[in-house]
Amino acid sequence: MAVAAPLFAVQSGYTIEDSSQMTVAYGPTTFIISVRFEDIEGTVWGTRYLQRVRKEPLDPGDDGAVSDASDFLISRCKPLMLGLATVPSIQGLAIEAICHSPTYRLRLLSITGDVEAQVLAGSDGIHITGSKDCTYEPSHNLFPLPISELPASCAAIPRIPASHVRLATAEGRADPREAANIQGKVVLRAAAAEEEGGSGVGRAMYFKPSFGRGSQFEREAQILGRIAELILHDDEANRFSRLVGLVTTSSSGEEEQTQKMAVVGILLHLIPTGPNGGDFLSASVQARKDMFETWRIEVEGMVRVLHEHGLVWGDVNAGNVVIDEEGRAWVIDFGGSNNAEFVDDELAETKEGDRQGVGRLFGVWLGDPPYHSS
Repeated sequence: MAVAAPLFAVQSGYTIEDSSQMTVAYGPTTFIISVRFEDIEGTVWGTRYLQRVRKEPLDPGDDGAVSDASDFLISRCKPLMLGLATVPSIQGLAIEAICHSPTYRLRLLSITGDVEAQVLAGSDGIHITGSKDCTYEPSHNLFPLPISELPASCAAIPRIPASHVRLATAEGRADPREAANIQGKVVLRAAAAEEEGGSGVGRAMYFKPSFGRGSQFEREAQILGRIAELILHDDEANRFSRLVGLVTTSSSGEEEQTQKMAVVGILLHLIPTGPNGGDFLSASVQARKDMFETWRIEVEGMVRVLHEHGLVWGDVNAGNVVIDEEGRAWVIDFGGSNNAEFVDDELAETKEGDRQGVGRLFGVWLGDPPYHSS
């Protein structure tokens, strides 16, 4: 089924006393839009923008169709951005393209005293600079981690080139804006899968980006690597996230390959959930009350196995238990930290915290509908 191109996705932004900045993505292209208030004061557009930023009443007759300051800024830059962004969606692209995506730094200025700008500007007194300068940087909050900085225990984990992993997260999504998410379903190129011993040939995978999580990302990679090393998956009762490898990219330069490589995420086997599966935040899973006790026993058993091997789950919460299409529970996400609704802060990343989290999930959270949504 064809999916419409995603809309402009606001990645981040801020407004302070004298300026504002916003990072916007359209497909793989990133726009960092900056406005210094002194540069736009006295212009038609600037007056309207500052009214919205300062939440002042709009002038009579002002166009109220776009009242939010962020939307107002995007609307002004939209024609230029559409002209610069040649690829409307990240779907079907390799992760490598997201690691080196085009980035423009746009700035809105008044045309006052600038004859050249007057030719480029609209009737609102504003022109935009930065369209001629393009750099290539990670986008969509992707944060490559130098592979040399990973713990030594991660050295044995297989490496999957980012150029071999293709995004496929938009399939079946009703909201096209969700297609801008790089975490989720991917397809591993057959050639790459064969290089990795046949793992993943003809199968979809799950890509979990680093997102600059630092120690959390390292912790998850270590634990998943240890689970694989211990071949815990050989027991069908042990349904943990299953590691395929670390997705890596390379920067340009003359450094040694091992030094210039960077890790951009973890590649996992995809857990097929079907229409009645998903995590415990899913209404379809919450409706299956007759299965709660079965799932509790399954999760408690998996936590015991982890603890017997000196491993700690670390972040027990309703989003980290997944029910597959066969109605079986899976334990996922080993990044650590904690959700205080399930695990007390002082017990974070401890065996006692794991037991407390599972008890609260099944004994309190699921026992007191309506369930929470976050």
